[in-house]
Amino acid sequence: MNTPLIPWEILPIAALLLVNRLAMPLYHRRVWVYWVVQGLNAATLVGAIIFGVRGGETDLVAGLLVGAVLLFHLVQNVAIRQRHELAETRESNLREHMRVARDLRDDNLKSP
Repeated sequence: MNTPLIPWEILPIAALLLVNRLAMPLYHRRVWVYWVVQGLNAATLVGAIIFGVRGGETDLVAGLLVGAVLLFHLVQNVAIRQRHELAETRESNLREHMRVARDLRDDNLKSP
């Protein structure tokens, strides 16, 4: 069997993993990026497990390994999103608390 120099079927998976590492930490500004990448992760995960990754006798093992890595990224991306949402909620609550405290202080300064 003639093995190609570049494993072309692995390059899209490698590109998806690269997007997971580079784009996902920036998702909180563009939520659509998060959902597109998560959809690609899920589709590739299912495809890798069902169809495997070409490579000879190790198709099943390679498919399961790629599936496990993508499952890890799915869970990690959810955790990143939740962490950013929690930070935004806390920041919003802190701003509201400071606004109320400032209003109370101003009211106390104005009253005789």
